[in-house]
Amino acid sequence: MISREAIEVFAQYRGDLDALARTGTGTQKHMLSGGVAMEISNLLLRLSLVQSGTASASFAAETSTLLHSLVSEPAAMVLLKSLAGTMHVS
Repeated sequence: MISREAIEVFAQYRGDLDALARTGTGTQKHMLSGGVAMEISNLLLRLSLVQSGTASASFAAETSTLLHSLVSEPAAMVLLKSLAGTMHVS
């Protein structure tokens, strides 16, 4: 599961995992290990498309299902949705 804290670290480094590797603490690196950073990045991209209105209804529904399967904390979901479209992720 993706935690609010992991999303905050991802946002702090604006998705720049190279910067995290160079300057992050061990705890920060651990929070974004094991594919968590890529899951956050993927969710942000999907949410940006949904929020922009360019996604199909089925894509939006899949994104919602994915979001709820990867993020259990309501505060983390709100944070991800607020970051979507404001961060450039690759």
